[in-house]
Amino acid sequence: MNPRYVQALYEGKRRAPVRVGDLDYALCREIGATRAAVWLSYETMSKQLVRHPELGSDHYLVAPLALTYGAVFRDVGQSLMILYEDTCVFGVTFKLALKATKAGDEIFLTSLHQMRWRHIAGQCRRKELLRRHWMG
Repeated sequence: MNPRYVQALYEGKRRAPVRVGDLDYALCREIGATRAAVWLSYETMSKQLVRHPELGSDHYLVAPLALTYGAVFRDVGQSLMILYEDTCVFGVTFKLALKATKAGDEIFLTSLHQMRWRHIAGQCRRKELLRRHWMG
């Protein structure tokens, strides 16, 4: 992921989607995706700025780590939920939502926000765990 592209998307200076990382192929199959690239679109970033104004452009840089190391849960339809505990930079847990297109040819990051501990257990209890969080 190119941090400058994310910053430009955040500032509204870029309209093209930004590749934020890749999803494991086994997880791609779980949501019917044929490609591993995960994209952040201008439309999603615009919504995120309204829903989560507390997030800076630097918060989106956790996406590649979350895609690689986060706990992954099956969500509805062609969607996944990822919980990623960032212990290095922000010291918080992030929730990411991913969705494959109907054709399965693209995956988009549709939401990213910080989670409070009291909400995490409820989120996990209602969904099937596909991959545990990796803590090195």
